[in-house]
Amino acid sequence: MTESVSPVFSIIVAVYNAQRYLEETLRALSAQTFSAFEVVMVNDGSTDQSAELAQKFCDQDPRFRLFHTPNQGISPTRNLAVQHATAPWIAVCDADDTWTPDKLELQHRFIQQWAATQAEPMLALGTSGDLINGKGEQIRMVNTQERPWPTVLHDEATLHELHMINSSVVFQREVFLRLGGYRAEYTPTEDTDLWVRFSEHGAVINMPDHLTHYRMHSSNISESHYPVMILNLYRIQANTERRRQQLPEWSAEQFTARMRQNRPQYVRTMKNLQHMKYYNRAKNRWGNGHYLGVVAPLVQACLVSPSRTVKLFLRSEVYRTSRLHWRRHPG
Repeated sequence: MTESVSPVFSIIVAVYNAQRYLEETLRALSAQTFSAFEVVMVNDGSTDQSAELAQKFCDQDPRFRLFHTPNQGISPTRNLAVQHATAPWIAVCDADDTWTPDKLELQHRFIQQWAATQAEPMLALGTSGDLINGKGEQIRMVNTQERPWPTVLHDEATLHELHMINSSVVFQREVFLRLGGYRAEYTPTEDTDLWVRFSEHGAVINMPDHLTHYRMHSSNISESHYPVMILNLYRIQANTERRRQQLPEWSAEQFTARMRQNRPQYVRTMKNLQHMKYYNRAKNRWGNGHYLGVVAPLVQACLVSPSRTVKLFLRSEVYRTSRLHWRRHPG
């Protein structure tokens, strides 16, 4: 891309102590076959070598730009990156995730085809992808449904599942700014809150193509803040309905107070969330090959709810794979 070509996509990368994976991420962006993009990186007060790594890419490629801010968290950092962006479409990529080389090219083609054939405006477009561990090895495939929002909000059983891969999504900058951007009060589900609000004004779509690699490791916010994440999903669910009724949204404090009005149900909910925090931590450790690290969180999960832990384990991929191995190699 020459400097005279205006970017179609501004790729925003929020950077905080990401040196372990950042170079791999930025190389994946550099390798995109669709070249009409810029990369807007915001260093959120990192204390490692992340800023120096990011600056190397700026020195090598004028499409890369780096800004700095004192540590303020993921939502304000992404919002700042969008403020510095110049393209009509924003592409999100977390500093530990990667893309296939044709990701932006295929998304750009999909957007053009949609605009030519559909009356409804497309506001956000994600992709399917792969869940990978810290070494970049595939844990499992993530097959996202075409239109998850707002329909998923009505399905309590699957509400907590990964319905849009944040690092896969491109969205219209103008609409993002009009809706107020990411809302820090919903962290670590600020992305889900945004996609749901987008879906109230136009199409929020997932492509079936596996174009995004979403990394799971011990530093993921979703692992350490699982109860808060799920409670935020419930609040998103409630506030979507309140917006539909033209009622003011509940704050986190108001929503929690309302949940506590039914004390037995609230206690059960918090117990289940605490259990899932430990169980998911064990799953994450296993997926990253930290087999000894599985023991402590699995024991904690059993202490909270032994029957639920057993049920989840019997439905797990680890158990199914082990049974298949035992059947093929008895003894």
